[in-house]
Amino acid sequence: MVAASTEDLVVVHLDGAEEVTRRTTSGIGAGLGIGPAVSARIELLSAISSLEAEGLIESREAPRTVDEGTVYALTDAGRSTAGALRDRFGDRKIVIEREDDRRTVSLAEARAKLGETSIAAVLARSRDGVVRLGDIPDDTFVGRSDELECLDDRLETLVRGTGGVVRVSGQRGIGKTELLGRFARRADDRGIERVAVTCSADVTEPYRPVRDALAEHDADGAFDRADQEFGGADSLADRRTDLFFDVRNALVDLADGDPLLLTVDDLHEASPALLDLIEFLANRRPEHLLLVVAARPDELAAAIDESGATLDSSAKPEPAT
Repeated sequence: MVAASTEDLVVVHLDGAEEVTRRTTSGIGAGLGIGPAVSARIELLSAISSLEAEGLIESREAPRTVDEGTVYALTDAGRSTAGALRDRFGDRKIVIEREDDRRTVSLAEARAKLGETSIAAVLARSRDGVVRLGDIPDDTFVGRSDELECLDDRLETLVRGTGGVVRVSGQRGIGKTELLGRFARRADDRGIERVAVTCSADVTEPYRPVRDALAEHDADGAFDRADQEFGGADSLADRRTDLFFDVRNALVDLADGDPLLLTVDDLHEASPALLDLIEFLANRRPEHLLLVVAARPDELAAAIDESGATLDSSAKPEPAT
């Protein structure tokens, strides 16, 4: 068995890292389980440098909302390499050991069983093809199996053609973003188109989080008419109804009749204008759209459709409706 190099792991990680914070040096390190040891950090920095020199990744200036100044992205050559690596590792078997048990599972099964965020993280933990644990949890996500099960039910409903609204509620640091990310990756595994919005109080343009999310799918043209006809961001609020319908239509076009997942993280940091847009999408959502929003319970927007299911990350979820 050929072990995955650190360069391989970085490429595979970036191939599945949509959130900007996962594409910083520290985000890559966290995704690969690289600890604070100096030698490990140097190895990671060396791998990143080598990949840049080979033209497989490129550095970009990070948004102001990110603590680190640089983020990394795959080039066309890097995406091609990532595809080859996924083919290479796709059939790999992982042995998971604990004191009284030894299991051989697929890479995808290992990711679920270990509760890892990506196959890159599994590969990083199993350089020799073996993961040794004191215990193997029976749940795919320790302490969150009920919430994931409820979300999985909504995913099944979405696949059958019916969307809806789900609100993930929990105090700061309880794991809302991680829960949302794991659910999103399950949707990815099923080939469901997904648009991921992350709100931030530091963004000055009110609709920028949605605009950036649509741009990831080359669908940000919804804002073109507003820019051209209404004078840019400062006057968007004056014609926001037209803008809201343009955004909704962009999501309909993106889905093209297939299921579509729209996730909105950190809703409590959204501007009032952005909250209005999310409310509009919740109340006028296309039939095949599942909207999942995450926020702190004391700041969760009451505007979001109350018929949606609410999942409390620190409690058993309410039944989906």
